[in-house]
Amino acid sequence: MNDIELQKFYNFISYLLKYVDISRPGQGYDLTGKIKASKFAQKKTGEHLKGTKRSNPVVKLPIADDIQLGEDKKKKLSAIIEEINQATGSNFDKDIAVKSMLQLRDLMMKSVDLRSSAKNNSEHDFELSYFDRIDDMLIEGLEHNKEFFTLLLNNDELKKEVLGTFAEEIYSSLRKGDTR
Repeated sequence: MNDIELQKFYNFISYLLKYVDISRPGQGYDLTGKIKASKFAQKKTGEHLKGTKRSNPVVKLPIADDIQLGEDKKKKLSAIIEEINQATGSNFDKDIAVKSMLQLRDLMMKSVDLRSSAKNNSEHDFELSYFDRIDDMLIEGLEHNKEFFTLLLNNDELKKEVLGTFAEEIYSSLRKGDTR
């Protein structure tokens, strides 16, 4: 063969397969005492130095527009949130609660199962699978936010990079008195 490295790899695999039982995939392999590794030589092919340079890219993210909902949906959601606040003694911010609901809506819009159900069923039959998937979507939204927030809480550099993106916008808005 012309490719010496490929020939070495072939020889190694051929030798290894004599000792590996591939009739039970996924069960793991016990090669204890079957193969000896000796006469290894390490070669230094490069060197990695922890650099002191730090990239500081300018990130210009688009500013999210205000939530555009129909007036009837805004009233309905506001009424639902108000009922929740009264019934539970909570004080959920209506804007934050609406954004959370929109996040759940986006998760549902990305659901392959719901897309398939919508394409193959009547609206009534679709609603059955829609309401069956709500708990899954709530859990998925909670897990996604929890994982992301936990990541940010545990990594100061990443936290500053991600949330630093909004510092100027928030400063300007708060300075002007805009609380959205």
